[in-house]
Amino acid sequence: MARLYPFLSLLLALAALHGTCGVEYEVENDTPNTLGGVRFDHDIGIPFTKNIMGTINKFIWKVFEQPTPADRKYVPRCSCKACKVMYSIRKAFTVVMYHELTHVFQWSGNFTAPGSLTEGIADYMVLRAKLNGPGFALPGQGDRWDEGYSVTARFLEYCDGLRPEFTAALNNKMRHAYSEDYFVELLGKPLEQTTPAMARLYPFLSLLLALAALHGTCGVEYEVENDTPNTLGGVRFDQDIGIPFTKNIMGIINQFIWNVFEQPTPADQKYAAVVKVVIAQYDGFEGFVDISNNLINISAVYLQGMQGDVLRTAFRALMYHEMTHVFQWSGNFTAPSPLTEGIADYMVLRAKLNGTGFALPGQGDRWDEGYEVTARFLEYCDSLMTGFTAALNNKMRYAYSEDYFVQLLGKPVDQLWSEYKAKLFEDLPYELVDSSQNFHGEWDANLLIEADSAKGASFSTSHSTMQVPCKAAEASSREKLG
Repeated sequence: MARLYPFLSLLLALAALHGTCGVEYEVENDTPNTLGGVRFDHDIGIPFTKNIMGTINKFIWKVFEQPTPADRKYVPRCSCKACKVMYSIRKAFTVVMYHELTHVFQWSGNFTAPGSLTEGIADYMVLRAKLNGPGFALPGQGDRWDEGYSVTARFLEYCDGLRPEFTAALNNKMRHAYSEDYFVELLGKPLEQTTPAMARLYPFLSLLLALAALHGTCGVEYEVENDTPNTLGGVRFDQDIGIPFTKNIMGIINQFIWNVFEQPTPADQKYAAVVKVVIAQYDGFEGFVDISNNLINISAVYLQGMQGDVLRTAFRALMYHEMTHVFQWSGNFTAPSPLTEGIADYMVLRAKLNGTGFALPGQGDRWDEGYEVTARFLEYCDSLMTGFTAALNNKMRYAYSEDYFVQLLGKPVDQLWSEYKAKLFEDLPYELVDSSQNFHGEWDANLLIEADSAKGASFSTSHSTMQVPCKAAEASSREKLG
């Protein structure tokens, strides 16, 4: 074939060396000896990454309708570094690359466009590439057009339905500046008028979401009360989260927990007729559960320290943790608290909502340290046996024994912990926080993290800097939550 197509072979070689239309692609693996670095080399690799960078680059220009260099954002060189821990396989890695490369080549109105819109356009590119997975927002989901990420991506998809290639036109208008008037110029309607029209476009979906909020999942009813509406935390709950949003995510989280625990039928599941969330004014824990009444208490004092997207994401992570306590088995309360807390944080990890304070793989001194340390150990055990944590939870329906580890994995838990520490993560730079994920559970190449265990973690992005509580700093003072 090479003899038949020498010119084509030359072109392909030049493309690999020099990129697409003058853009050069560079790839480095800065941590080849870590688990993530090894997996990058083994499952992805530098040649594959360079190849998809060129493919994605051309796809972005095509979607943005930028056929000539004069239309495009000038980027002579595009570098990609595989740093710290990255568990992505090829498909997940490709999704991340579509999102992140869009940030490289999109216009942002000289950084005046809202971050939620630029993130939405990046996820819109993932949607256009048909790489949106199960966690991607459905059409019509979300409370605001500028919620960002997949919610905003779906809204842009809807706008494309009103005017073909609307998103490309919007991006190109943002070359030098940004204004919400662009929506009026392109669609003839202000944003406030366009958003309700989207809800009318999906009446059946809206009905399903409403029914889910009212009646819950598989017979479970969800109730939410804000007992402190006049406190700062209560006001922020009403303003940035709200009761409808909370009821909606309770159903989603409930189903997610049953899926992870591999409990497809009511006979497998822990029974709960009603699950109630109360926002209350108290210091101490972020949240705790009254198991006997399936009552989740959330601290308004905790909520008052955040706002906007950071608050909503932190609230979702907390709800995954606390709702796991409602639906997990605990061996009739004989299972050790560090294990049940670890399983609750494992659910946060599975939902990809682990923030910068979350333990790295291999951190900790004991398997039963609890919370995210134990969650990471359970993640490791899953790698030895698919569905291990689900099987362990289901074994704890009536009682608990450390012998369950032997029954499932053939080794005592202390031996598993020693092997976990020795074989997988001995070279990991534990003193560094994991910057491979932002608080949305998505890898962000532009994320810069400065950790301060006493004050929390500061997230610095190209759009804003926000403070979130550092979970690791609080973990040592926690006790069993319900």
